[in-house]
Amino acid sequence: MSLTFPRAYPFAVLGLSSLVFTPSRVQVTSRARGGLVQGAETGRTLWSVQGQTPELNEDEFEEMQAFFDSLRGVLNTFTLYDPARVRPRAYPGSGWAGVTRAMGGAFDGTAFLSLASAYSLSLTGLPLGYRIMAGDMLSWAWGSSRTLHRAVETVTASGGGVTVQVEPDIPPGSAVGATVKLEAADAVFKLTGELPQPRRRTVGGEPISFSAIQVLR
Repeated sequence: MSLTFPRAYPFAVLGLSSLVFTPSRVQVTSRARGGLVQGAETGRTLWSVQGQTPELNEDEFEEMQAFFDSLRGVLNTFTLYDPARVRPRAYPGSGWAGVTRAMGGAFDGTAFLSLASAYSLSLTGLPLGYRIMAGDMLSWAWGSSRTLHRAVETVTASGGGVTVQVEPDIPPGSAVGATVKLEAADAVFKLTGELPQPRRRTVGGEPISFSAIQVLR
């Protein structure tokens, strides 16, 4: 069976014991003689991750080694979400049984994009009174990739719609009506830096470390 990329990171096999999941900004600063400090962004802000698995048993080692092998270093892509922010903060637990959208129909942890510009996005299709809290993650399809954002304020939906400020800035060209994931919101990544080198033990293996950068194209 042929593999399809991006592949999902195999959380079902093994989670991550530590993870840095943060925007990587391309910025420069300059200082004037009078003490003025100016700054500018010179490139698109993308998510970067630095992750490490726990120690692996024998089966986990074989599965994870095979997963990283399939990425062929920097050639193939994979999807990843922040496991510390799988669910929206206001709605821990699992599932959405009995929750309905304000406009009718079952709610499944997704909303619909009605407007996206710079650092602000508007959503429809939410339940009445749905809360998006600072730190919640949101993602949707952007071209052949995905764009991912973190809410930087707490807001409450009115009539099933809401507008929220996010970081990083939203790339132009998002499709109105796009399905926005509010649960396990993910992005597409490629490995960077020193590539994972799984080290086998007599039984199992040592933790595997990796770093990656989001790709939008």
